[in-house]
Amino acid sequence: SYNAATGVIGYTYRITNTQTNSGTGVTESLTVKVNDTIGQVNQATLTLNVVDDAPLAGNDTITTNAGVAATGSLATNDAAGADSPATWTIGTAPTHGTVTITAGTG
Repeated sequence: SYNAATGVIGYTYRITNTQTNSGTGVTESLTVKVNDTIGQVNQATLTLNVVDDAPLAGNDTITTNAGVAATGSLATNDAAGADSPATWTIGTAPTHGTVTITAGTG
């Protein structure tokens, strides 16, 4: 959209295809032409680099007494990124006890 009073051009970008690899993205380019009232024309290229954001995982600590089950949520300090929903897996098993992750909620 163009506002003739302010000279501001509005532009909305919508991603129409998904990326399958974190860290990769989409590059889109378009040419913008500007005409003045006496017929002079100039143009420039607008390039958009859309980067796929990776999920962010924060460290978690849960403390309990021997023989007492502990619960918590991995999701409270993690961010799934644009490719939600996130899934959690156990990277390193605990030295003592067991861990169970509830699918979908962490």
